[in-house]
Amino acid sequence: MNDIPIVPGRGITSTSATRLRLDYIESLHLEAEKIADTTLDPLDVVNNIESFIGSVEVPLGLVGPLLFRENGSAELVYTAAGTLEGALIYSMNRGAKLLSRSGGV
Repeated sequence: MNDIPIVPGRGITSTSATRLRLDYIESLHLEAEKIADTTLDPLDVVNNIESFIGSVEVPLGLVGPLLFRENGSAELVYTAAGTLEGALIYSMNRGAKLLSRSGGV
């Protein structure tokens, strides 16, 4: 295939370039409505992603507490982890519990 299409606005991070890419996706009869419905401003992610078209929602689970020890002080910390893998958060919580009960990290 010699005629590989070029995605519009490649390398440009702006609202108008994002709109060009989304229009291109729609011209291919692909749906991008939910991806385009984002609160992120392309200029806020300029150095973090190329060819920005939007964002997606990822389920978050709470992991912790995990006991952290440093310089004689101890702190229980929690974090949010994003995944669609069943039982991953449960496994992370088991690991945090075992590490904490063994003295922390």
